[in-house]
Amino acid sequence: MDVLLVALILVLGSEGVFTADWMGDSGMMDATAASYQHDCVVFLCRVEAVTVALAIACRLWTTAVTQLVVLTSAAVFIASLSTYWNP
Repeated sequence: MDVLLVALILVLGSEGVFTADWMGDSGMMDATAASYQHDCVVFLCRVEAVTVALAIACRLWTTAVTQLVVLTSAAVFIASLSTYWNP
């Protein structure tokens, strides 16, 4: 589910938000999506907090660690992508 969530964020952001060379578009950004990158990073951090808390409450240690690694890495990756507002 984490991979699908990150993929959805990337797919939705590929239409004029992200300028990373590997996405094939390094042109001007969509001004209506000025906060998209920040909002996605905040969303991933909140999802991480909730899912880790639930996993710890249910004593699912492997799930908690996996969520910490995957969602933290995804948030850092999304934050590192080049955009008009984050060159």
